[in-house]
Amino acid sequence: MTQLAEIKKVFSTDELRLLVEVGFVSISKGEPGAAAEVFEAVRLLRPKQDAGYIGGALAALMAEDPNAAVQLFGGAPDTPAARTFRGLALLRSGDVRQGRGCLRSVVDNAPSSAFAQLSEELLSEDARSGGVVGSSFESYRDYPVELGGGL
Repeated sequence: MTQLAEIKKVFSTDELRLLVEVGFVSISKGEPGAAAEVFEAVRLLRPKQDAGYIGGALAALMAEDPNAAVQLFGGAPDTPAARTFRGLALLRSGDVRQGRGCLRSVVDNAPSSAFAQLSEELLSEDARSGGVVGSSFESYRDYPVELGGGL
């Protein structure tokens, strides 16, 4: 068994949730570098869950690196949460057409989810502001990123 596989077994779901919370607290305290490191660990421990990708992308956005945020979603699972935050990252990177498309796909394909509501809010904010969206990172920490399924 590889060392990483052994490390993955050490963390319970609750412990990993706590690690994710530490990452979001780091974002809320204006520490994107610390948050990025935490979420990199989450991605390594649970690569099929979206929390590490979303948190890492929010850290990159806070560090004003929207292109890095977009790149993080290359390996992310295709969930409404990941599509919502990928849409946000695309909008912030200047790729308005693809960003709107991601957000619209969440609204169309997961209409009853919390992420459809967030996507609608981001689309409305985009329409009002002309592409300057999602600067209040604190408001995103209460959305339910994927932490289940064998975390």
